[in-house]
Amino acid sequence: MEERTEIYITADWEGENQAVLQLFNWNANDGWGLPLVDSHELVTSNYGSLNCNIKTFMKARLKTTKTFVLIVGDETTSVMDGSCYYCGRYGSATYCARGHSADFRGYVEYECDLAAEDGLNTVVFYDSDTVEKSKCPAALRDKGLHLAMRRSPGSAPAAPDAAPGAQPDWDYESIKAAIQS
Repeated sequence: MEERTEIYITADWEGENQAVLQLFNWNANDGWGLPLVDSHELVTSNYGSLNCNIKTFMKARLKTTKTFVLIVGDETTSVMDGSCYYCGRYGSATYCARGHSADFRGYVEYECDLAAEDGLNTVVFYDSDTVEKSKCPAALRDKGLHLAMRRSPGSAPAAPDAAPGAQPDWDYESIKAAIQS
């Protein structure tokens, strides 16, 4: 069995890409030295790749994951990228033209379900200054640590990369502590 060492990060890329990129920026520039893995970088596929093949690769990669990080935004529970509905080989409610059983979960929901099934250490960040669990996929809604990534003005120390005199909106210290735990 492979040792679980990676910190797997996933999110709705269209809505939360800035939050994902911020984590990687801090890891690279602030010396966190964490084995972060962006789920969007995992798949070396082209636009013709089948959703089921991408999900198979994601499942294998989650087997090396120690901590699962989900970044939640306004649209996280409604993202359907990865659903069989959007595959050209989808044939019916139960199968596809390749003989695979149909899976109507999007990639994010699929990853969350696997993380919950595997009992992975889970950190759920909300790209907001509040935690709204109704925006989190059901599989992780009551699991792991849930934290807001952003802070109310004046409520926490500035991030190291904040412009002098600027009021930063990232809750750097809470994010760092959660991801390093």
